[in-house]
Amino acid sequence: ATFLTSGAELISLKDSKGTEYLMRDERYWGYTAPHLFPVIGMLQDSTLRHEGRNYPQKRHGFARNMEFQVASQKEDTLVFDLLSSEKTKSLYPFDFLFRVIYTLNNTALTISYQVENRSSEVMPYSVGAHPAYWVPFQKDEEFTDYALVVEKEEHLERVPINSETGLLKK
Repeated sequence: ATFLTSGAELISLKDSKGTEYLMRDERYWGYTAPHLFPVIGMLQDSTLRHEGRNYPQKRHGFARNMEFQVASQKEDTLVFDLLSSEKTKSLYPFDFLFRVIYTLNNTALTISYQVENRSSEVMPYSVGAHPAYWVPFQKDEEFTDYALVVEKEEHLERVPINSETGLLKK
């Protein structure tokens, strides 16, 4: 696994045979596996409104474009922190800690998030990931040879999105 401190982004994930599992191709997209915080998707007019003030907010928030600090590094764990700053407060008016934790367990890489509100008020946020996988992995395979398998049955509530605006349908 290879990481950048910019965005705490995982940019390469290879197995012992050298097979790359993540796609990074600037022709299609400038990221590999960005973290989405404090917004997933878009806000109306690309603006967060809070207590009468407007804060510009790009699609999927700003964390993917921020410099993270390595908080700790062990043989099987890497922790990145993004702390609120004057720069983040111009985009999102809260004091926070956004932590990305990578943990290697045998051949499985787990990504976990911790968000700490360091403000004295309620801090709305959303957090997520947007990884891009190379599929198929092998030359003799097809895209349809792959499936996303969920560990256990989950309740999924679908929220309709307007594909033109990226906003919730009313």
